[in-house]
Amino acid sequence: AELYYQIQRYDQAIEFLLKANQIKPDSFEAAVALGQVNLDAEHYDTAEKWYKAALMKKPDDKGVLASLAFTALQKGDAREAEEAIENLEKIDPSNQDLPQFRDRLASLKSGEKPK
Repeated sequence: AELYYQIQRYDQAIEFLLKANQIKPDSFEAAVALGQVNLDAEHYDTAEKWYKAALMKKPDDKGVLASLAFTALQKGDAREAEEAIENLEKIDPSNQDLPQFRDRLASLKSGEKPK
């Protein structure tokens, strides 16, 4: 799966990761990887689903919380983005991505196109 991801063959990477998830459904790493590959493939709804599944396993994971915020912003979902940003801020108030996330959220709420 990693090789396919590196060469941007996202569909094949997803296929292998789904098999890995079937074999080990409790795998946090597989859920995160499925989120990341789907995000990079611009499958935002599916990425969001996998990031939320990963958070069920590790609710305080800073990287997944940041990825979920980014995914919601990419989708243009202000409500989801705001919630994800708030959750990230609770866990990691000094996260370096928070200012950028807040700026993008403000732009999203004001109707501007994402940068």
